[in-house]
Amino acid sequence: IPGIKVIFDPKSLNSLSPDSLMFLLQEPGEFGAGNSGFGSVGGDTKGDTLAVSSLTLDPHTAHPHLHLSADAREARGQLQPRDAPEHPERFDFEPCVLARGGFTSGRHFWEVEVGQGGVWALGVMRESSRRKGPLSLTPKEGVWALEAFHSLTSPRAKLRLHPPPRRLRVALDYEGGSVAFLDAEDGALLFVFSRAAFGGERLRPWLWVVGARSRLRVKLCGFGV
Repeated sequence: IPGIKVIFDPKSLNSLSPDSLMFLLQEPGEFGAGNSGFGSVGGDTKGDTLAVSSLTLDPHTAHPHLHLSADAREARGQLQPRDAPEHPERFDFEPCVLARGGFTSGRHFWEVEVGQGGVWALGVMRESSRRKGPLSLTPKEGVWALEAFHSLTSPRAKLRLHPPPRRLRVALDYEGGSVAFLDAEDGALLFVFSRAAFGGERLRPWLWVVGARSRLRVKLCGFGV
């Protein structure tokens, strides 16, 4: 892809690093097509306007080992499960949470600070994907994501990053059928799922957080209009 550095080693498969995670979506600011990732991943955005809105986490989907803040913008991993009422949308096995709402068209992005190390995954999930029991976190099951700088594909592929970025941008192009992951600092493309089969379904930002010291804070979503 012209103008984009791809940092990807499909031959290297390693295990995840254990321990903690911090996610932080950046504060709203001035955004243009040039730094969203859309111009090089999701098609030409010349003349487009990128609007900015807030993302909040959906407490009905949060696994009992995730604690959400009162404003539904922060999720923390915890060793002891909280007393969460039964809900058909709640994950009961994987420590996941979805954002409210979702996308059925258009181009969207959000930025996530992942810190150093940790056990985590982030991306998008189909609305209809299973919430109960063990999940196969692959595109076949409606999940397009990275797990600690590994693509959730079969087989998994490790991304060769030196040093690994601390802030990632997820760029979704619904009509283009792509979910891209970029270094938010320099716009380098880390990995992209192309020709993705969304099936016309709603996609929701998806996060998987493990570790008692792990936390995530949601603040920003941008989209092309």
